[in-house]
Amino acid sequence: MNKRFAQYVILSLLIVLSIPCWAQSQYFTGDGGKGIRLAVLEPSGKGLSKGTDDWMLSLIQSSITGDLQKYSAMTIIDRQNIEKILAEQKQSTSGNYSDKDYISIGKLINARYILAGSLTKTPTAYMLELAVTDAESGERKASYSPKPVSPTAIENLSALKEASIDLLGQLGVKLTATGLQELKSAANMTRVQAETALAKGVTAQKQGTEVAALSYYFQAAAIDPTMLEAVSRSTVLSANISSGNIGEDARNDIQWRKDWVARLTETEQYFNSFFDNFLKTLPSPYTLIYYTNIKQIGEINYQNETINLSGITASLSFSQDWVKSVETVFKSMQSSIQAIHNGLNATGRIKVWGLDKWQGNFNQKPFGKQVKNFTIVVELVNSKNKVIGKETFQIGGSYEFPVPLPGNKIQIQITADGQKTVNFSNVKANDITDSLTVRITSINGTPAETAARNGILQIRTGEEFEDEKRAIEAERIRVQKEIDAERLRVQKEIDAEKRLRVLRENEAEWFANNMLRIQGGTFTMGSPVNEPNRDSDEIQHQVTVSSFYMGKYEVTQKEYKEVMGTNPSYDHYKGGDNLPVEQVSWYDAIEYCNRRSQIAGLTQAYTRNGDTVTWNRDANGYRLPTEAEWEYACRAGTTTAYNTGAKISKNTGWYYKNSGGNTHPVGQNPANAWGLYDMHGNVSEWCWDWKGDYSNGSQTDPMGASSGTGRVRRGGSWSDSAENLRSAYRRYYNPFVRRYNLGFRLVRP
Repeated sequence: MNKRFAQYVILSLLIVLSIPCWAQSQYFTGDGGKGIRLAVLEPSGKGLSKGTDDWMLSLIQSSITGDLQKYSAMTIIDRQNIEKILAEQKQSTSGNYSDKDYISIGKLINARYILAGSLTKTPTAYMLELAVTDAESGERKASYSPKPVSPTAIENLSALKEASIDLLGQLGVKLTATGLQELKSAANMTRVQAETALAKGVTAQKQGTEVAALSYYFQAAAIDPTMLEAVSRSTVLSANISSGNIGEDARNDIQWRKDWVARLTETEQYFNSFFDNFLKTLPSPYTLIYYTNIKQIGEINYQNETINLSGITASLSFSQDWVKSVETVFKSMQSSIQAIHNGLNATGRIKVWGLDKWQGNFNQKPFGKQVKNFTIVVELVNSKNKVIGKETFQIGGSYEFPVPLPGNKIQIQITADGQKTVNFSNVKANDITDSLTVRITSINGTPAETAARNGILQIRTGEEFEDEKRAIEAERIRVQKEIDAERLRVQKEIDAEKRLRVLRENEAEWFANNMLRIQGGTFTMGSPVNEPNRDSDEIQHQVTVSSFYMGKYEVTQKEYKEVMGTNPSYDHYKGGDNLPVEQVSWYDAIEYCNRRSQIAGLTQAYTRNGDTVTWNRDANGYRLPTEAEWEYACRAGTTTAYNTGAKISKNTGWYYKNSGGNTHPVGQNPANAWGLYDMHGNVSEWCWDWKGDYSNGSQTDPMGASSGTGRVRRGGSWSDSAENLRSAYRRYYNPFVRRYNLGFRLVRP
């Protein structure tokens, strides 16, 4: 992989990460801060130690960035982009910023708001402080006052999530119950481990230790392959190292070789130090599992008044999670060393420099066979808490680490002794009570509780072990379901973006083929008193309608799914792309109009706040027809009960006598005089208006009643009788209602 390609990869990822999602979020209500461009800077650190806790600054930046990105509609500037721009402008990324710096940085990275802060170490805790500043005015928009937090609360992200909740609220983001619950819940440990490795890598790279940084990036990407930042950083840094170049000033051969020797020395020192510390802090993979089975063995010794009792069966179990996590670390080390080898080879000078035999002067001790023997003391205790039996047994195992050089297979070899049986001999019969207990008292001379706490050996009874296994399996299933759900969500977003891209590209053609210009005019709305089957609310009155565009056809299932991603239609009527969509509420139709407008780059006609919908009459986006527009277009200049005459025939509208109990593909029956199909029957169509009484006087572009209990539907459906298909026929439904015979069609100014 060359450097140019690596830069292409990182650029692609940055673009993806900066795309805001316009779809309704499950995590917040309202606009979610849409329109705000915010940059999260790394906080400053006070009293922190290099390599011990200085990486927490990067963790804070990464965690807060991720939370704001996920739980709001704000555009959060990608931090790699921030680093790149600030580096190009020789702007500090240390975290120590003044108000003037905020203005300067805001202009450089095109961010309106800047989030920065500090982490101060005190003798008892860390003090975390964060603030959001308007880069243009310098006004403080949100602040998280200094609060003492424990290192654990930073490492497990709980303190950072709490800060995110506070800041989101101050920035006007209204979290849903789902969003709030997720932020308050314990973070996924896999994600925490990956975030920690990434933070250590970013910190190491800033300090100039590229080999350590690359190793951490590989670890983070291996722990959580969905962490795009870790993938992109490891890709770019690996490509830079593998290119063979060290600095732009490495021009003469002697200096070039010295630089490479320094890099190889850094590699050896880092890995030797890492593995030395790794082994010291690595907990044992083993757990002692014992099952108690106390019963008499053999005959009673009447002379001594003693008896032999069976005690426990014990075995060592090793953790597959331990094996997997260690292998992940070793594989990341191997990938880093491979990048060094690739870079060295890329110089083309490896033999001339005498470095062709370099394999790394690594301390081989960590990679030898690690034998673990445990001396276990077990006691038999009666109900009076008296020790009436005591035995000692040996059990052990071994594991061996592979040397993480290129080409070696990374596989941990681990073994454990078989089952051990421990019995208690010569137990005094008089000491035996109805209830006897077995307990493990020491491991290698250390009290059992201390040994477990220090990671020497964990201890579980058989019952505890079985319970843990069930709990682990249940958690595995739960996590897998979460992973599957997240993959499905991401795939749906990808599919939706592809689908919407196609719609955008084809919008002009679709509009030309599906929307008709309806020339405005004046007509008599309602029905004459002598029209058969008329209703009393069809009072005739003069209405003038402005020109508008109307869909030739009712919105189809194919069109609805392309925009909304789902097809809500009744199962019995699914299967035809050109069947009209039904089972849509008035609010569903409103949402479809807005999304179609957004796809077309038009101003959305509607704004929804809870159950209240406001229509912006100046907007040029798609919308529902008013009741007056619908009847005007349906009549197409006619004054009869139907646009085909006084009666409807079987080939001019789908209703209960000819529909066969189904919807039919749009456009099968002849259009009316203005080219509109299915204005009579097939599915009834939502209109904008609240149901209300007509005005007796003439009107221009009426919008219906200002409020009501139901929204108007027009046109009748496949399940209606013929009189319900009349041009003047009007009925209404609660706007939340979804029915198998109810759809809609679009209009536009």
